[in-house]
Amino acid sequence: MDGDDKRAKRILSRIKKERDAVSARLERIDLDTSKSEINDTKKVIEAIEKELTD
Repeated sequence: MDGDDKRAKRILSRIKKERDAVSARLERIDLDTSKSEINDTKKVIEAIEKELTD
């Protein structure tokens, strides 16, 4: 079981890094994307992360 926990932590760490990278990219995007759409995308990413930690 300990190996599964380590694997889960590695996967979660990758997801967090990707989330941070996506968030940074979304902050830099200055196109026709509205702030609410960007915030909705961030919420989806956070929901996925929460689902994986539960």
